[in-house]
This record gives sequence, C-alpha cells and structure tokens, in this order.
Amino acid sequence: IPKTYLTQFLKIGEELSKALKLIQLPDYEVLSKRIAELPAETKATLLLLGENGWFLDLDMALPQLYEIEKELMAKNINDVDSFLVQYYEEELSRIEINICKYYPNRARILAKAFAAHRNKDYELSIPVILAQSDGIAKEKINYYIFIKDQGKPQAAKYVETLAAGSFKRALLAPLAEIMPIMKSEKDRGSDFIELNRHMVLHGESVNYATQLFGCKAISLI
Repeated sequence: IPKTYLTQFLKIGEELSKALKLIQLPDYEVLSKRIAELPAETKATLLLLGENGWFLDLDMALPQLYEIEKELMAKNINDVDSFLVQYYEEELSRIEINICKYYPNRARILAKAFAAHRNKDYELSIPVILAQSDGIAKEKINYYIFIKDQGKPQAAKYVETLAAGSFKRALLAPLAEIMPIMKSEKDRGSDFIELNRHMVLHGESVNYATQLFGCKAISLI
C-alpha cells in the first residue's frame, strides 16, 4: 500500500489501523534481488527444457515453467512430456492464430501444417513446421537456427548482441546452443531418440511421426 494512502485508511477506525499493522509489506531489496536473478534462472530452465526437446511458449507463466524444471530435475521426463503435449494441444489454435498474424506471408503454409497436426498426419506437419521455423528465424533476425557457424547455431550471433543478463537474452538462450533438435550426425550418439531436424528433413528418420514430436515442433515455432 503506498504510504500516501495510509493516513486515509487509518481514519476509518482503530480496528483497521490494527489490521494494517499486521500486513507484511515486501522487502524491496529482497524483491529487487529476486527480479535481478530471474534472467539467469530462466536461462538455466529453458536450456534444460531444450535439452529435452521442448521450447517455451511465451504465454506460459514462469511459476509453471519452474514447476516443469523441478520435474525434469527429478527425471520425471514422461510426466513432463505428457503435461506439455496436453498444454500445446490445448493452446494449438491460439498459437496458430498468432503465428499467422505475425507472418501472413506464411499463413497458407502454416495453416496446412497445423491442419495436418490436428489430423495426426505428423509425417506431413513436422517437416513443414521445422522448415518454417528456420525460415521465420531468417526473416526475423537474419540468421538461421539450424545452420551452424563456428560450432554454434547462426542465431547465436543475434542472441549475443542482446544485453548480457537481459530477460530477452535469457528467453532466446536455447537458440544460441546446440540443442538435440539441431545436432548433426557427429553430435548424435547411437542411442539418440530425440526429434532432430536433420534426420527428419534428410530422410534419415522414418519413425518421427508421433504426437510428442509434433508438439515439440510446435513449441519450437
């Protein structure tokens, strides 16, 4: 409660005055420190999410994101996958509308890709969504996310121009690192089972067509 209003409240009566004394106003030094720590915490969480094939929907609340992190740290991967599949399926229409609004030149292609996802034609939806994700990155920041330069995704050049410690840089951190979806053949082990753009678009994988991978592709775009 702003101090300028306290005297007005106190005039209401002694009982209200007593009640106000019980209210614990925030410690603003602690609060400021907590806010300053958010970008680093968010970056760590999003990198962990990316290592498991998922990317952040910007409409997802941060507390929800941190709960997902706890589950990943506890190795409850299947629970996280189930939750995020349900989340992205429920948010599918909103996500499609927003992307088509931001990129109307791609709306016809995107609409068909999202329709294929709804029809469970993941063989068709996933390659198109992966390709459009790269195209959108090139259109928006003039760098690709699946082409590497000096061992990093090209998009890292853009991310590194953002202020260190900024929230925007934290949100884009996964695009500056080699996530499983971006790994080349030499980076993938024999036990690799994640969604991978190269394996899909170059025909190496023939078993990528799942709802799980479809939702992971949508999380990227």
